[in-house]
Amino acid sequence: MTPLDPPAPASPSDPNPLIEHLTGALGRAESPADLLIAATRCAAQVLGAAVHNSSLFFIDAKAPITCGFLLNRHTVGADRLYRPYRLEIELGERIKNASSPFLSTSLALPLLVDVQASLEPDRAHNFLLVPVRDAKGPTGLWIIPLKTSLAIDQAAAAALMKLGEEMAGALRRVYRQTRDRHRMAQLEDLHEHLMPLMVATDRGLLINRLLQVLSRHFAFSRVFLSLVNQESQSLRCEMHSGFETLFIPATIPLSQSENLFVGLLNQGRVALFESELGNVPPELSAFGEDPDAERIVVIPLRIDRKPLGFIYADQRRHDGHPLFPSVIDVMAQLASAALENLDLRRRAEERAETDPLTGLHNRYFMDKVLNLEIPRIRRYNHPLSVLMIDLLDFKRTNDTYGHQFGDYVLRETAQLIQANVRRPDIVIRYGGDEFVVLMVNTTYEQATLVRRRIEEAFIERNRLQSDESRMINISIGLKSADADCVSQLFHQADMAMYEEKARQKRRKLIEALVEGSLERIEAADRVVGSLWNMLQRKAPYYPDHARRVTHLALRIARLISLGAGEREILALAAMLHDVGKVSIPTPILQKDTPLTHGERLAMRHHPQLGEEFFEGIEHLEPIRPLIRTHHERYDGRLDGDYPAYPDGLVGQIIPLGGRIIRLAESIDGIIFGRSYRAGLGEDRARAIIEVEAGRSFDPDLARSLLAQSNWTAGLGDPAAILALLNAPDPAGDCQPLA
Repeated sequence: MTPLDPPAPASPSDPNPLIEHLTGALGRAESPADLLIAATRCAAQVLGAAVHNSSLFFIDAKAPITCGFLLNRHTVGADRLYRPYRLEIELGERIKNASSPFLSTSLALPLLVDVQASLEPDRAHNFLLVPVRDAKGPTGLWIIPLKTSLAIDQAAAAALMKLGEEMAGALRRVYRQTRDRHRMAQLEDLHEHLMPLMVATDRGLLINRLLQVLSRHFAFSRVFLSLVNQESQSLRCEMHSGFETLFIPATIPLSQSENLFVGLLNQGRVALFESELGNVPPELSAFGEDPDAERIVVIPLRIDRKPLGFIYADQRRHDGHPLFPSVIDVMAQLASAALENLDLRRRAEERAETDPLTGLHNRYFMDKVLNLEIPRIRRYNHPLSVLMIDLLDFKRTNDTYGHQFGDYVLRETAQLIQANVRRPDIVIRYGGDEFVVLMVNTTYEQATLVRRRIEEAFIERNRLQSDESRMINISIGLKSADADCVSQLFHQADMAMYEEKARQKRRKLIEALVEGSLERIEAADRVVGSLWNMLQRKAPYYPDHARRVTHLALRIARLISLGAGEREILALAAMLHDVGKVSIPTPILQKDTPLTHGERLAMRHHPQLGEEFFEGIEHLEPIRPLIRTHHERYDGRLDGDYPAYPDGLVGQIIPLGGRIIRLAESIDGIIFGRSYRAGLGEDRARAIIEVEAGRSFDPDLARSLLAQSNWTAGLGDPAAILALLNAPDPAGDCQPLA
């Protein structure tokens, strides 16, 4: 090993044009391969010799030298080879030898090394080591193999040292840019695969899909998912893959705070362990920790400080699959949100389909069953029988003995009916004091037997009562229909009444939402009440924002002469236009700085999610297309700032209601701002709307509103909103909202 003579001091008045040119080439490198190609060509020009290849190693905080970039002679000026996270160079194990001069990253001068080894005859036997360092410290080591011995003078040494200094900064920049590209690619891929899980309805499929994403996306060899069981207050294994033998208890009580997994779950902290660092906790050996695993990650799943479970995963190799803590955090947030959304959806559906007083199914569930059964009845020519059960003099019972006793009578009636029907029969509280028993594939004669059994059960119950006031008297009507007229049994006879009932329910819901009473909202619609409660907890600013958007939307509706029924649908859609944001992580909704690209991608799913939340709820069906399309652009542009989503509809194809809400929400956002941006005021809003008419917004709607003055006067006032709703219908026909 021969250190070169110290380079002579460079003369500031005599700059080296070659060095300046080569420095520029290094500055333009966009990848490690580009950097090494430029450096190799620089070395050839500085040394005046045939330099075909070189290698570059950089220092990592975790180990002396952990990554190498190899450029062989066949790739110079042609293909570029970039292999992160592996040490593959011609000297192989010699690089890993702690006594090797190749690890001397503190070199202050170029070092010429003569390697006498049994290498192939056409391989270099001499290597020139150039320190890659600058004022910030050592960054790596540049290795230049030489075919022949060279006499390197002071000028060449100074040039090589200058190149090493320039490479230090370039290497930091390229390495940072490369990792940023990897991280952004992982975030986009993660959102693409996990965002569909936000609307999953099957728990098993969701968990299975989540494990597939972890195995394929991060190349985890083994994955284990444990979720919290609220009843037993313990962690229970839900699913695992890749384990030959699983050494873990069936349950881990949450009270065991000293347990590694319980502790990490309580802290909400992602833990990354690497075998080469020796930081793998001894507790993992009891978990069946793979001795060949290079990396182990424990990911807690939490939502609003509520523990949901944890994911254990390990990698036996990590070629091309770096683990970025920020990506793992996003993955944990998305997985937690998907699991919580599934649970919330299940509970919301149960509440929507169940009568809270009696525990029976409700009218909504009955309609859902009929929609499924009627096509089957027609296809197979099966009969359908229905028992209509009504309590006699129930109003008088309520008035005389109070509602508490009336509730007792309703619960007792429900229990008796349920106890005396067959297993396939469906008992429903139809409303008030009315009950229905649906009996699919049941003839009139078979249904008569069930009717008789119910009547006898009430007769026997009343016989045992000493007080006549505690007796329950019922009347039962039996109706049967065959395949030819089954639809007349409910749908045709009740169509007009049901439509009116749906309209009244929407109206009641609108008034409750405008007033802001959560109790009234839940009374009007339990699904909407649950979603509204979650949304205002995640985004406390939303109720005021929704009222202002609704008020602006109704002002636009008045300008274009929408009828009362259409105004009610528009108002309800405007109040609930952002309900899909309950699936967006709270930190994104409350962020006070501009959203990142990945966060914007996550936000763009909320119109579709909002529409899907109300799927199957008949009285909310008219607002679904308005919610879905309220972020479509009139010109259909899909790129640039503020693109159209989710469907890229154009012009009049976008429902009128969606175009109105788009304009109203944009005006509110411009005037009053967002959580991450201050408001710009009405004058600025008018200027933007005028420019964007025909682009972002329907030009006719924009012009109609621009002709009005003082947009913000009384904006969001509940009384003013209801006044616009109650205004009389305009003369003439109105165009539909959807």
